[in-house]
Amino acid sequence: MNNDNKLVAGIGLLSKITSKEIALKVIKEASLIFILIGIYQGVFSYLAGFYNGLIDAVLYILLGVILRMRSSRTAAVILLILSVIAFAVTVSNRMAQTTEGGSNIFFVVIMLLVAIRAVEATYKLHGRFAD
Repeated sequence: MNNDNKLVAGIGLLSKITSKEIALKVIKEASLIFILIGIYQGVFSYLAGFYNGLIDAVLYILLGVILRMRSSRTAAVILLILSVIAFAVTVSNRMAQTTEGGSNIFFVVIMLLVAIRAVEATYKLHGRFAD
């Protein structure tokens, strides 16, 4: 088993993207994370009565599915933009600037890092590793 195969067998999100297989694994894992984030957001937004959060949930799930099925650079970039907005809103909340949105910095930092990796993987897949 060469080094690339070892990395594919490991955690894709933390692997250096050096092959098409690793890029696909990163995309697959990132899409799953965003689908799970969407489900989490949807459930807790509904339970909290914050129905505007359901829009975010649907976007995360839809874009996660598109990312997974098509390895879409566009979906990855939109997820990155949404993650940056979520990060900004959360930081504003923590600084008592706003009252809408979340307050879990750890959660949005993870989202942001996963989105960055998804963008990197999709661009490498369609660029450097394109057939």
